[in-house]
Amino acid sequence: PGDEDFGLAAIEALASGLPVVAFQAGGALEWLTEKNGVFFPRPTVESLVSVLKNDPVAAFLLRPLHERLF
Repeated sequence: PGDEDFGLAAIEALASGLPVVAFQAGGALEWLTEKNGVFFPRPTVESLVSVLKNDPVAAFLLRPLHERLF
């Protein structure tokens, strides 16, 4: 957060059809929705892991990605 407030890498992932997991700040607040990604509230590994493990939207969005890779 702060280094790339617009989140160009996240926009590129979204354009490629991948779901986005982003820190809840900066430009992502304007375009990230529960249809295309999920936020994690604090810029910590623990916060990210918690969202990926416990958020039903994250589980729904990431399941197709997992199936495509494996």
